[in-house]
Amino acid sequence: MTHLSLCYRSLAYMMSIQRLRELLVGTFDNKRQAYQNPTFYAHIRLIHKDIGNNLIYGEQAYTYDEGRPYRQFVIEPVMDGELMKVKNYDIKEKNRFTGFKNLESITPDDLHHNSGCDLLFNQVDYNTFSGGLYGCDCIVRDSYVQSRVQVTTTTYTTIDIGYSKTTNEKVWGSDYGPFEFDRVNA
Repeated sequence: MTHLSLCYRSLAYMMSIQRLRELLVGTFDNKRQAYQNPTFYAHIRLIHKDIGNNLIYGEQAYTYDEGRPYRQFVIEPVMDGELMKVKNYDIKEKNRFTGFKNLESITPDDLHHNSGCDLLFNQVDYNTFSGGLYGCDCIVRDSYVQSRVQVTTTTYTTIDIGYSKTTNEKVWGSDYGPFEFDRVNA
């Protein structure tokens, strides 16, 4: 491979990670799915906000209690060699940022990188990325998590399943398939 083709390849990867980042930022909600199947799916809102330095702050909450998100996190889309990776960070003092407050004051000291929970993505086409987490290194609630995600210009589809570290049996996660979020705004 020539130096010029390596430069174009590198540029294409950077454009891909930028596109993934653009698709991740926004407000998503599974209202359609929850209303069609209320016994299987709670109505959830997922919001990703760009906070600069390639970081995205997120909150996930039931729509009846949006002021108390059950999940807060920071993600960082990066290139790792030829892999598109979304690095996952826990937030040490979540209550400081709940409701998207004080986001400009988030520093590296506020974050803990969960390297075992990083997601790997492939670009399917310009407007579609799919990826997941398949190992046993992402530990949540004393179980390991496996995830699948697909993000497009209009949707964000995801499923997380927790497995027992000792028996490898499913201990939590949807029994009815992935959550299907629609983009509410960008």
